[in-house]
Amino acid sequence: METKELEALIAKCLQDFYKHRLDKLEKLQLKTFLKRKNPYLFRAMGMQKASDIIERVLESFISSSDETIFGTVFL
Repeated sequence: METKELEALIAKCLQDFYKHRLDKLEKLQLKTFLKRKNPYLFRAMGMQKASDIIERVLESFISSSDETIFGTVFL
């Protein structure tokens, strides 16, 4: 495979990856997500502000969904 072909394939996969990521984030509802996560755990970890908890919850969600998306798009 030529370098240009490989670069084009990777660029296409990255576009698909970020599109899937954005779609998942747009569908995410905090209430639904918090049913699967324990918000008191985040509080016990020393987070004082709601914005810190939301940021950590989103990081957790993105991390776990990225693994699934990556496997689907790239493999």
